[in-house]
Amino acid sequence: MTREPAACAVSVVVPVYNPGPLLREQLVALAAQRLSEPWEVVLADNGCTDGSLAVVEEFRDLLDVRIVDASDHPSASYARNKGAAEARGQWLVFCDSDDVAAHDWLANLWAARHSGDIVCGPFDVTLLNDPDLLKARGGPDYGRALPDGPCGYLPYASSANVLVNGATFEKLGGWDESLPHCEDVDFSWRAQLAGASLVFAPGATMHYRYRSTVTELFHQMRRYKASEALLFVRYRAVGAKRQSALEVLERAWWIGSRSPYLLLGRERRALWFSIAGTVAGRIEGSLRHRVVYL
Repeated sequence: MTREPAACAVSVVVPVYNPGPLLREQLVALAAQRLSEPWEVVLADNGCTDGSLAVVEEFRDLLDVRIVDASDHPSASYARNKGAAEARGQWLVFCDSDDVAAHDWLANLWAARHSGDIVCGPFDVTLLNDPDLLKARGGPDYGRALPDGPCGYLPYASSANVLVNGATFEKLGGWDESLPHCEDVDFSWRAQLAGASLVFAPGATMHYRYRSTVTELFHQMRRYKASEALLFVRYRAVGAKRQSALEVLERAWWIGSRSPYLLLGRERRALWFSIAGTVAGRIEGSLRHRVVYL
């Protein structure tokens, strides 16, 4: 991966695939950012068919914003890599099109740029989400600290709120496009194993949006956990671990004993589907990658 010479300080790279009206909310938030250095927004079009990118014309006078064609391959990682390759910034910032940046998000990421090779910020999950879904995803405090990695291994920076020097990004080869999910975990682990430092900027808040239904939540957790099995295969030689037999049995018991949750309101139903998605994903990943990761 070869990038053009830097022409501005920061490029905010946003993969875009059918976000509908949510893209406008993020662009409004990005237009409100204030940074003393020149910066740009690169929207990597991963094959949008919903007309959402038409809204960009409304922001031409408010943002230095460009659309990059990244429709060759349906993958958020591919879109991020394509956007990064055409970005003009010395530093790269990645976020998503359906979240909403806090007003001082970019300034706080930028202020922390020399404290580590990769800088990630916190998530606020209370503004954009149904309260019934919060408990299922870890409660209102989820995302307010550097997240622990899966497999009992290293922490990681989410691809929805991270800053990295362009040279570091290029050296690492960018996001792994072969991973459909958990590519940010893989990127962070590769970086740390290569000697890069990962730091947390507590003021760089991104308002994070969950899936809106319990069915979508189930499938999201299933996909994440299936991808964790591949991470385990890749990194077990350097310290990644699977759960103990006791932990597996405890989760299976929880699923069975809490089955009445399906009838006891949306909050408990969402929690049950989240745990069930975790179990289903671990089984799926174990079968797909021929490894025991339950």
